[in-house]
Amino acid sequence: AVAGELLRPADDELGEEREAAVMNAGAAPAFAVSLAVVAAYLQGPLSTGGPLSLPAFAALNDSLGFGIVMTSLGVLALESFAAAAALLLGLFCYDAFFVFKSDVMLTVATQIEAPAKFLWAAVGAGADAGGRYPFSVLGLGDVVVPGAFVGLLRELDKEQGRAGGGSEEEAREASYFQVGLGAYAAGLLSTFAANYLTKSGQPALVYIVPSLLLSAVATAASRGELPSLLEFESPRAAAAKASRDAWREEKKREREEKRRT
Repeated sequence: AVAGELLRPADDELGEEREAAVMNAGAAPAFAVSLAVVAAYLQGPLSTGGPLSLPAFAALNDSLGFGIVMTSLGVLALESFAAAAALLLGLFCYDAFFVFKSDVMLTVATQIEAPAKFLWAAVGAGADAGGRYPFSVLGLGDVVVPGAFVGLLRELDKEQGRAGGGSEEEAREASYFQVGLGAYAAGLLSTFAANYLTKSGQPALVYIVPSLLLSAVATAASRGELPSLLEFESPRAAAAKASRDAWREEKKREREEKRRT
């Protein structure tokens, strides 16, 4: 808004100079707001002797968590569908074990107050509801990793022309990105429904991961694109890998030149 870009259409791309100008214009206001939010958050809630009510503390916590999530999604790129699926399945097993077979995750989520989770008021639980933790909790990892997977589906849409400029038939079809968003929402709703019905903590990724993977695979299979999905590699990750390899090669040449001299 400070740089006059608030109403710019989302499809308009910024040049490097304009992007730098926008970032520079927003740096000082963003820093001031961030500093104020962090300072307020560190005051703590009433339950720990601080001045903040629980709703106010939760709002500040979620503001910080949102910033961490958006920053993480900006720098995290999954290399391929196969790698993304393996990561999600690994986290599925990890989440299930540490929630159902251990109290580690529940202890961390409810006894350590840090902006590493999102907080919502738990249904039917007040601040003094028999000592019960008054919030439903969603870890930032339950947003970042699935978000990176949905971002990978967006890359697939771009490669196939569904992100704009495709055929009329493709334009009428739901994109993989849209399917991924819907699947994530369904998985998240299932998590909170199970949490409400069982009155116990639930591993969000146990519901989100199958929803994401099955919906992507089913969509690809219905379109005859399953091989393309399974073999897909992210251009963004490939470019990052090429840049890293070029840097390593340059450093290797520098070391060899030093040995010769």
